[in-house]
Amino acid sequence: MVSQGVVASKFMFGVAIAASLVAFAGCESGPKPKPKVVQSDLPPVEPALRGLIGSEVQFRNVTPTLVSGYGVVVGLNGTGGLELNDAVASTMEREMALAGISRNVDALKGTALYGKSPREILRDPNVAVVEVTAAVTPGAPVGSRYDVRVIALNASSLEGGRLWGTDLRLGPPSVFGGVQARKVGVARGAVYINPFAEAESGVGGVQVRAGRVLGGGEVVDSLDVVLTLNAPSHARARAIVSAINSRFPTGAGDANSTARGRNDSTVELTIPGRYRNEPVTFLNLVRNIQIDQNSPEAHARRYVESVKQQPEMATELSWGMEALGERALPVVRDLYEFPELVPRMAGLKAGARLSDPRAATFLRDLATNGQGTVRTQAYQLLGEIDAGPRIDIALREGLSSSDLLVRIAAYEALAKRAERLQFVYLSRIQNEDPDLRRNKYSPGQLEEFARLNLPAGSIQGVSRAPIEGKFLLDLVDGGEPLVYVTQQNTPRIVVFGADQSIKIAGLVNMWDDTLLIANDEKPGMLKIRMNRVGRSMAQQSVRANLPDLIVALARENTPADPRPGFDLTYSQIVATLSKLQESGSTRATFATESDRLNASLVAAQNARDMIERPETENDKEPIFIRRGPATPSSTSPSEDAKPTITPIGAAPTKK
Repeated sequence: MVSQGVVASKFMFGVAIAASLVAFAGCESGPKPKPKVVQSDLPPVEPALRGLIGSEVQFRNVTPTLVSGYGVVVGLNGTGGLELNDAVASTMEREMALAGISRNVDALKGTALYGKSPREILRDPNVAVVEVTAAVTPGAPVGSRYDVRVIALNASSLEGGRLWGTDLRLGPPSVFGGVQARKVGVARGAVYINPFAEAESGVGGVQVRAGRVLGGGEVVDSLDVVLTLNAPSHARARAIVSAINSRFPTGAGDANSTARGRNDSTVELTIPGRYRNEPVTFLNLVRNIQIDQNSPEAHARRYVESVKQQPEMATELSWGMEALGERALPVVRDLYEFPELVPRMAGLKAGARLSDPRAATFLRDLATNGQGTVRTQAYQLLGEIDAGPRIDIALREGLSSSDLLVRIAAYEALAKRAERLQFVYLSRIQNEDPDLRRNKYSPGQLEEFARLNLPAGSIQGVSRAPIEGKFLLDLVDGGEPLVYVTQQNTPRIVVFGADQSIKIAGLVNMWDDTLLIANDEKPGMLKIRMNRVGRSMAQQSVRANLPDLIVALARENTPADPRPGFDLTYSQIVATLSKLQESGSTRATFATESDRLNASLVAAQNARDMIERPETENDKEPIFIRRGPATPSSTSPSEDAKPTITPIGAAPTKK
C-alpha cells in the first residue's frame, strides 16, 4: 500500500510538469522575439576612408583556395614505377578505367604504354603517380590558369615528365571511398623541375621528386567572392551593388553583372573578364570604392590632402584615388610634383593606372634619377599608360641599364604595351574582314592571340613566338647579353642583346650523357647528341646561337618535319641553358624570377575563416641572378633596390 505522502509528492510533481508545459505552449503561441544582430569587433575606420565599401563589409573567399588530387606523370627516363600505397594504387586504377584507359585504347597507340592495363601502366618505369596541389586565386573566373605543384609518390625523379589530365577538388586529396569534394579545376602539362632550388632555398640539391606545371591548372567552376555587410540593410546593400556596377559595368564576354545583392547582408561578386589576370587588383579597387557616388572630385580632394598629412596611408589612399576613376585626375595631378616622395608616388600610381599621359613625364624622371625600388616601380607604371611612342622610347632606355632588375622591369612593361597594341591591331582586322566578323572571336580570345605572338620590328623592341606549344621565346633588342626565364604562369625564355653567340670550351654533359653539346667541326655550328632509354640515338647540328639552340632543343624531329629537334621540355631546356652559362659558353648573364606557388599553398592550407583583406598581385618576387663572364660595368646596380637578390652561382671566367 502506497503512503499518502508519496501520492501527494507525485501529484505535486505532475502539477509542476503540467504548469511548465502550459507555460511553454504559451511561449510558442506568442510572437517570436526578433534575433539580435551581434556586431563583430571591427577596428575603427580612419576618417579619410569612411564611406568606402571596405569600411562597411567583410570580404569572404579572398584567400587562395587549396585544391588537389592524384595524377599520373608519363615520359620519365626510367625513374618511375616504384612501390605505391595500395589505397592510392586502387584509386588510380579505378580513375584510369573510368577515363577509358585500357590495353587497346586508341589514345595510347604508338606509345610504349599501348597494350598495358591500368595496373601495368602504374608499374611502368617511365610512369609515376603524383600528388597534385594548387592554390586557386580568389574569385578566379572559369578558364583562368594557375600553377600546380606535383610530388612523386613512386618515382625517384620527375625530370622530363608530363602530367595527364587530373581533376582538382577542394581540400586535400582523397582516395576511393573517401568524401568527394567539389571539383573546381583540372591540371595537365609538362613538369618543370627548378634547377635553381639550391640557390633559392640555401640548401644543397635540386629536388627532382617535386616539380610544377606552369600555368597547367584551369578553373572549371568559379568560387565567387562574397561581401558580408557589417550592419545588414537592404538599402545599403543596394547602394553597394550600384556603386560597384557603376565602376565596373558589364563588358563584352561577361555573363553576369559584376555585383549582385542576395539579401540585406550579402553581396556576391564576379570578377569581370578584363580583370581575369588581375583579380586581386580588382578586389582592391572594389574595397576602395565610395558607396556615395556623388562628387568624386570632393572625395579626391580629401584623399590628396590626407596623403600629404598621413603618408603612412599612401597605399590605401592611392587605391581610393584610382577607384574614383578619371574624374579624380584633375585633383590627383596636384601630387605629381609634391616634394615628398611617398605622397608623390601615391598620386603617380593612381594617375598611371588611370592612363593619365601627364604622369609620364614625372615617371620618366623617377625612372632615370630615382633611387632603390622607385626606379623599377616607375618603369612598371610607365607601362600602364596608353600614350604615344615617347613612352616606348623612355622604357627602352631601361633596357640598357646596368641594374638587371631595372632591365627586366622595362622589358615587362614594353612586352605588356606590345601585347595591347597587337590586341588593337587584331581587333581592327577582325572588324574590317567580313569573314572574320561572321566567326567573331571574343575579346578574351583576341587577347590570348595577342599575347602569344608579337612581330619583330616594333617600336617596343620585343618580339615573341610560341615554341612547340611548350613556352614563349622573347627576343629583346637592347643592352648586354641576358637570359631571363620565368618560373610561374606561362613559361617564357627571354634573350636580351645582340650578342647571342655560343662557344663551348670542351663538352656540355646533361643527365649522365643523355644530352651532349659540343662545337661542330664547321665554324659557327654546334653538334648535339641525345641518348634516351628505349629510343635510338639522335644527332643534329644547329647554328651556335641561343635562339636557334633553344628552338632545336624544343622541336620534335619527325618525318614530316626533319629539321633538327630533340623534344625537350621547358624544364630541361632551362637546365641546359643554365649549364651552358655556368660553363662560360655564353657571355649572357642568367636571371630567373622566384615563384610564389609555395607561399600561396601555405596560405591556402592555413586558411580558416576566409575573411582577409586582399593583397596586390603586383608585388614582385625576388629575381635570382647569376652573372656571366662579361666585363664589369663602371656603374654598380643599387644594392638596396628592389626585392632581395640571391646569386645562383658564379660562372667561370674565360682566360
